[in-house]
Amino acid sequence: MRDRTPHEPTVLAVVSGKGGVGKSLLAVNLAVTWSREGRSVALVDADAGQGSCAYLLGHSRSVSLIAPPEGLHDQDEALSLLDLELARARTAYDLVVIDAPAGIGPGVRWAMDRADASLLVLVDEPTAAADAYALCKLVWTRDPAYPLAGAVNMADSEIDAGGVISRFSALTTHFLDRKILYAGWVPFSGTIRSSVRQQIPAVLTDSHAEHAFVDLARRVRCGVFQTLAPLAMN
Repeated sequence: MRDRTPHEPTVLAVVSGKGGVGKSLLAVNLAVTWSREGRSVALVDADAGQGSCAYLLGHSRSVSLIAPPEGLHDQDEALSLLDLELARARTAYDLVVIDAPAGIGPGVRWAMDRADASLLVLVDEPTAAADAYALCKLVWTRDPAYPLAGAVNMADSEIDAGGVISRFSALTTHFLDRKILYAGWVPFSGTIRSSVRQQIPAVLTDSHAEHAFVDLARRVRCGVFQTLAPLAMN
C-alpha cells in the first residue's frame, strides 16, 4: 500500500461491504459537494461494466467523470486504464473520489491501495454489517494503520446513525482491535430517492441532504482522519 497523509486525503475511496447501501450515491454527492465549494474534483468509477456514477451525475458537469470505456467488462484491463487516468488526475485536480466496487474483490483493493484514505458506507442491516466487517478485516490485516472511517447512510435520525456506528465500532474493536471512526450520516429521504430517478445529485435538490453532505465532506477533508494520523505514523 502506498504512503498516505491520512489527516487530509486528496484521493478518497468510497467503499462498502456489499451492494445496495448507497455507496455510489454518497461518492457522487460528496464529489459534487466539494466542487460546489470551488475545488476541482474528479470522480473515478472503478466498477467496470456495472458503474452507476454517470447515471447518478446526470447532466451535472461540475465534476469530471473518469470511467472505463463503455462496453469494457474485463476488470484487469479496466483497472490498468484507470491507473493511467488516476496518475493524471492526481496532479490535475484538487480532489479525487474513487467509487470502488462493492465487496472485497480486486477492484476494491485496487481503489483502497491507491487512495489516501477510505470511507466505508454503513447501513442498519445485519448482512451489510457482516460484509462491512469482512472488508475491515481484509484491510486492517494487510495494513493495521490504514485510515478508514465510517459514514452511515439511509438513517432515520442522527441518534439512529450513532447507534449503527457504535455497534459496528464495538465489533471491530473486539475482534480486530481497531475502532472505526464516525465521519457522518445521510438521512433516509424520499427526496434523495427521487433525485436518483431524476438523475440529479441530491445536494442540488434537497436542503436536508445538502446539509448532511456538506457536514460529511467537511469532516472527511479536515476532521475525522486527523485523529488517525498519530496511529498511522506509529
